[in-house]
Amino acid sequence: EGVVTRLAEMDGALRRRRRELADQIERAAMSLMLNLGESTGNHGGNRRLRLETAAGSAAELRGALRFGVLWGHVDGTRGAELDRDLDRVMAMLWRLRARCR
Repeated sequence: EGVVTRLAEMDGALRRRRRELADQIERAAMSLMLNLGESTGNHGGNRRLRLETAAGSAAELRGALRFGVLWGHVDGTRGAELDRDLDRVMAMLWRLRARCR
């Protein structure tokens, strides 16, 4: 939740600069959280699929943030911090997926 909370905090400023990017980040963050939550109620292959979808959304967030930094819509320092946090989220998701049978 920490990374999603910090993304939400920067939403207003980003939305004023580049609404489409803010919308995409919001959708990817929502998908990450909802699929992670849904995975707890699933087992086996369904759980793994939800975790893989959450990981895909985390990767999409990383790409959106990198785009935002390159185009000057997101502060580089903040983008780097969020990228490191998303790296940890993706590692956590990888470990959880590995446990699925």
